[in-house]
Amino acid sequence: MTTNTYTHEQIRAEFEAAKTRLKPAVLKESPEDQAFIERLVSQYILANQLEPTADNFYAAFKFHFKVLPWLVKPAKLLLLESESKTTIIPTVPELGNDFEARVRAGEKKNEKKVADIKTFQRIDEAISTLSLHFKSDTASQQTRLRGYVATEKARNAEPESIFHQVKNEIERLYHEEERARMYL
Repeated sequence: MTTNTYTHEQIRAEFEAAKTRLKPAVLKESPEDQAFIERLVSQYILANQLEPTADNFYAAFKFHFKVLPWLVKPAKLLLLESESKTTIIPTVPELGNDFEARVRAGEKKNEKKVADIKTFQRIDEAISTLSLHFKSDTASQQTRLRGYVATEKARNAEPESIFHQVKNEIERLYHEEERARMYL
């Protein structure tokens, strides 16, 4: 890049000369569009360290021709746009009831798995929060209850019923401990 100094008028004249080379294509002239065009072109010129000449401005227009705001689009852009258009057929394919039924069954199965995971978390929380007077009793009862849960899980018992059994057993343990304290 040479270190020529250009005045604003010279740069503007070179820019306008490059715009006339675009004909029959025409760029939009609104202030917003002009600001956008000038920003894109100047970024191209600066990024490539080019002189602000009509040839370099024209090269910038060619580089950004797909994103420039056109009043009359260039033939090359019209050709690219027509080639890229795909035909959309407005018919909805029949998926068949069998497919939909399998999808819905899969969704229900996933919902059930999530619900089961939450139930087992509630069971584990209930067992973990068990706190009897003697810590050794607490540990042994927690181990016993976890063993019960593992056994029931292995035989594919309903998680909700396991939760109710564990909850009832914990209530029984607390009740038993309260009765034992009354007789001490």
